[in-house]
Amino acid sequence: MRWRLAALALLASLLPVVAKAADPLREMRCLAQAVYWEARGQPFNAQVAVAQVVINRAEDGRFGNTLCAVVYQRNAGTCQFTWVCTNAARRPRDQRAWEIANYAAYLAVFDHPDLTDGAIFFHDTSVRRWPHLQRTARIGDIIFYRER
Repeated sequence: MRWRLAALALLASLLPVVAKAADPLREMRCLAQAVYWEARGQPFNAQVAVAQVVINRAEDGRFGNTLCAVVYQRNAGTCQFTWVCTNAARRPRDQRAWEIANYAAYLAVFDHPDLTDGAIFFHDTSVRRWPHLQRTARIGDIIFYRER
């Protein structure tokens, strides 16, 4: 599995937000962690879409300019991704779900159209709608938004 991640990281270094980073393997790992912790158990397209939001945020620049900077960003002490603040185990426990998360991250970086239509925010359906943002998609139990 480690050699696959290294190969993906090498290829990912072609993406501008990954190319800026000192460690492309770490960038792909951060992206896969975000997918794993935010969308594990969701349909595969929802997992790809979560990865695309992280990429969109990095390309936007206001949330960090690398994938890891986006994932670990704090705003006024609050984490952008809940699992980062709650100190959830950073080591995935479900190997199959981790492999799927890595594949979703790979597709989002290389091969997949943006299913979110440029979204830079998302939440699951248990959260009240964010009316100040424009809804762009719902995939599985995840709703995606961009600014109006």
